[in-house]
Amino acid sequence: MLGASTMKVALAALSCGLAASCYHTTLQLDAGQLQPDSAATDTALPTGGFITGDVDGVTIRAELQAVSYWWSGLQQGWLEADAQNAEWQWVLIVRNAPGPACGYVVLQPVNVGTMAFATYGIDGACNIDLTAAAPEVGDVLEGTFTATLDQVSGPMLKQVTGGSFRVPRIAGQP
Repeated sequence: MLGASTMKVALAALSCGLAASCYHTTLQLDAGQLQPDSAATDTALPTGGFITGDVDGVTIRAELQAVSYWWSGLQQGWLEADAQNAEWQWVLIVRNAPGPACGYVVLQPVNVGTMAFATYGIDGACNIDLTAAAPEVGDVLEGTFTATLDQVSGPMLKQVTGGSFRVPRIAGQP
């Protein structure tokens, strides 16, 4: 059985006909137009963050959407830090406590589903030194890292040296 909304869309499509254009057809919604909440705050991501590292001698610096956050797939006390540029995206999973540790480091091409590199492969390894934790939203997560990244879909390894990050913490996944 079709729901009321599905039925309305189906009837509107029938009223246009198969060959006719529906460009000017207006569909009425049950609740009408949603009005913006005037009390809502701007949800733009903070700027100024980055993740950078030398990958086999080539610096990959990412400053777009550079943030850290907790999400329900992570254990309490851990954060994910992300940043990307036009070609690459860095993802760091770190324990949110100052000091040396290892979590995960991922480097993946933007808009390409293959050739990702990560420390969770058989030969992957990392050392992350968190110099500033971000216990609260608005705090800045900061540290350095090195890693051996294992190609997710193949045998290639990449060495990351001189890695560093400085990303503000936001309330949730962007």
